[in-house]
Amino acid sequence: MVADMSDGLGSWKSTWHAVALRSSFSRAGPALAACIGLSVLVPAAADLLPSVSSRLQEQQSTRPADIPEDAVLESSGAMIGAVRFIRINVFDPSIEEENTGSLVSANPAARLPADRQLVYPWIGAELVEDDFRETRNQDQIERTEDLALGWHGKIRLGFAAPAFGSDRQAIVFDASTSKGLQSTGTHTLLLSAAAKGRIESGGLEDSLFGVATRYYWRQTPRRTLYLGLSVERGVNLDVDTQLTLGGDNGLRGYPLRYRTGQGRWLMTVEERAFTDWYPFRLFNVGGAIFYDMGGTWGTSIVPAQPPPAGTPHVLKDVGFGLRLGNSRSAQGSVIHVDLAFPIAADPSIKKVQLLIEAKRSF
Repeated sequence: MVADMSDGLGSWKSTWHAVALRSSFSRAGPALAACIGLSVLVPAAADLLPSVSSRLQEQQSTRPADIPEDAVLESSGAMIGAVRFIRINVFDPSIEEENTGSLVSANPAARLPADRQLVYPWIGAELVEDDFRETRNQDQIERTEDLALGWHGKIRLGFAAPAFGSDRQAIVFDASTSKGLQSTGTHTLLLSAAAKGRIESGGLEDSLFGVATRYYWRQTPRRTLYLGLSVERGVNLDVDTQLTLGGDNGLRGYPLRYRTGQGRWLMTVEERAFTDWYPFRLFNVGGAIFYDMGGTWGTSIVPAQPPPAGTPHVLKDVGFGLRLGNSRSAQGSVIHVDLAFPIAADPSIKKVQLLIEAKRSF
């Protein structure tokens, strides 16, 4: 049996054949065998998923003239059945559970970055001034540290081009510099600056510039006042390298990636305590009380959820935390367990933020 069907949304064909056979088997005697094959040819993807604006009713096929009547086929031992073709929509917008509008993500951060491929040779240079001091209980707990006070600068330049396999032509740069100052071992000031990104068609792309300063006041061998300030500015950042501010990068009283922008700044004031407690000879224990303050500016192409009206632009928090120095690790990682409390924050976020993470420093 062959049937052709079409509708206003596109034409399609279904072909099926019914073949009646008589055969005999040695043990079962005369028996009936029927073979039915079905193939569907779909010339357009739209025919797989019709428009959600309509649900088509059942389509009826007509018997071709060269196919005998059912009675004739049955008399030959064929088994007659029905094959029905029904086209319906996958979603019906009139039903709330099937409304495709609910499938659109409410989070604009779901935007995917464009594909890019950068292949380039590069040349670099690095300068390290031989000026190091030995210290203890600064960024680690009960570990000897080498504090670099001399100039340290490095730069790397690359040229990406289609001839090397890149999908664009660009100059890729990455540079940084740092310098330390120390007065009688009590006051230490560390300064740094960095820049990285690309130059494409005469303009900056995915470029990030930043400066940072860290100040340590060694009050006693086991107590230090720490102040940190950093400022970063992005230019035409790629989707996957957006600037965010939240609990994952220093603003501990707020959720992860709480704010986004083309620029951000962060200030931290922290009173640190280093103890000689060494439980089970596994961890060196320390603690801290802290105050964080920061903000963002500019409009990010991946904006965060807008804050309620009246939320301050400058975000602040206070808190305290436990530090566990891993003395059994060559990397000298420090486990942070912090409780932070946002100040005058968005009422929709939690009043207490708990953060547990491992860092390279106190």
